[in-house]
Amino acid sequence: MINTTENENVNKVGEEEDKNAIELNFMESNNIFINGDFDDSIMKNIIPKLLKEIDIQADKKTPKIKIYIDSRGGYVNVLLNLLALIEIAKKKDIIIETYVFSRAYSCGSILACAGTKGNRYISYNAEHLCHLGMGDPGQVINDTELERGAERIKFHFDRIRMLYKKYADVLNLEEIIKNDNYFIRGNDIIKNGLADKYVD
Repeated sequence: MINTTENENVNKVGEEEDKNAIELNFMESNNIFINGDFDDSIMKNIIPKLLKEIDIQADKKTPKIKIYIDSRGGYVNVLLNLLALIEIAKKKDIIIETYVFSRAYSCGSILACAGTKGNRYISYNAEHLCHLGMGDPGQVINDTELERGAERIKFHFDRIRMLYKKYADVLNLEEIIKNDNYFIRGNDIIKNGLADKYVD
């Protein structure tokens, strides 16, 4: 027999975990906070507000959007949505400031260096993780699917390389990106074009 009270407690714990995850990624006025994973909470809590904020900022004399990042990364499709809106904002002459006080791993690293050049800030304790991430070929049922899966994974890896080339100037990118645990710290973050200035 299933214990109803126990199930209710489990559901409450699950709901609380969902609530906490959502609260990690949020937007207030022109400030974006990404303190969790790049996941659906960003699509729900940030993307719609960011679309509206771009219109608001475009009418201001000194338009600016600030992004604070402390994330271990997540889904690339979520990152790509954010990057698309950042590019739209830049075309409207909106300054995108990015701040990393602790960690910007994987998708967080690319988002951090996608800010407006000269307006990408780090603390002395900041750390980036630059890597290609993971490619998933899906469920392979025959050799044709295997080939398609391999092409898709290659496309994913090539896209990550392209994003780093676009937003940063990582030294020896083709070599170091093969190391899936390539951490860049302190002044090396600035040397590799992932940030511009220290905040403290």
